[in-house]
Amino acid sequence: MQSFGIIKKTDRFGRITLPGSLRQRFKIEHGDGLEITIDGNSIILSKCRPRCAFCGGPDCATKYKDKHICQKCLSSPGEASTMSELRIIYPQVTDIINAIGIPTHFKGYFYVREAILLVIENADLVRDTTKILYPLIAEKHGTTPGNVQGNIRHFIRVACSRGNTPFIDRLFGPGAAERGITNKEFIATLADLLKNGYFDVLIRENYSNSQT
Repeated sequence: MQSFGIIKKTDRFGRITLPGSLRQRFKIEHGDGLEITIDGNSIILSKCRPRCAFCGGPDCATKYKDKHICQKCLSSPGEASTMSELRIIYPQVTDIINAIGIPTHFKGYFYVREAILLVIENADLVRDTTKILYPLIAEKHGTTPGNVQGNIRHFIRVACSRGNTPFIDRLFGPGAAERGITNKEFIATLADLLKNGYFDVLIRENYSNSQT
């Protein structure tokens, strides 16, 4: 094992910064994941292999528009068209969340948006939010799956109590804001509505109701 004679101090959160020379040598770019393993008394950082943007699998066959895709998803019909639609859907996701009435400074705001976009890409992700969806979001944002889950839950609770409750009831059914909405229900419902082209209708209805 080669030593570079570099000593880095951790900050108060336990983080360290890798020297630029090491990042260049191992082609570590901003946002890349590093796997942490232990060998005796040594802590080893290894650059993670890219995971498929759709299923989360490690065996990526190609890269398309900054998205890694495994052979299984690459051969699945409709995935290419889904990716081309994301540029249109991304601002629609933002507009729908804004219409619900929660400001962007809530950390859960970005986790919710990320979750909806991922489920639009691959609906199977919502089947197991705890083991698949939350870890994917946590890895991207440098946090824990539990933190992602908690912040999304807090976002939804605030939305139901202080947000645009008539619009929320329109999206999730009468009385939804009062009874409460689960994380999975919130993410899956909005992803389904947006993927099936209901954006214009929903935003138009919300605008009309706000003028009355």
